[in-house]
Amino acid sequence: MKSVKELHKKAMDLAEFAFVAKLRGDSVKAEGLLRQAFEYESQAARLVPDEPSSEPTRSILYSSAATLALDCHELCKAEQLIAEGLAGNPSSEIEQELRDLYKQVRKVRSETPQVALNPACGGGTDVSVKQPIPTKVHEPKQPLKVEDSRNGDEEVPSLPSA
Repeated sequence: MKSVKELHKKAMDLAEFAFVAKLRGDSVKAEGLLRQAFEYESQAARLVPDEPSSEPTRSILYSSAATLALDCHELCKAEQLIAEGLAGNPSSEIEQELRDLYKQVRKVRSETPQVALNPACGGGTDVSVKQPIPTKVHEPKQPLKVEDSRNGDEEVPSLPSA
């Protein structure tokens, strides 16, 4: 079994290679490398025990894995990773980062018309992207505001108490 450090390093190396492939115009290779990076980072995050002494490493890895999931257009997995990161004991800064990332996932979902309900994720409340979504969605130039047509701003759901 690989260590958390080894998995994380492999993930970051693959993400860097994906960036280079994208710059060179090889989007197919970039997507494959990014997906591998996402898998390695997810594995690394899940290996870190859910205990206070594991922070901030644990929540940072979950944030990174969720960002890679979003980059791979895996909205359901991104939300799951965000929830797992928030379920630990993240610092207030990392907690805010995870909540902001959640808002970005919701924004991508609301702005992507090429989606279909996916009952395997949240009983039909999640979506799978049928076509690529814009890249760099996790780096907005201005703060995101998620609106709910029923009552104004949408709050990021809080996790139930254990």
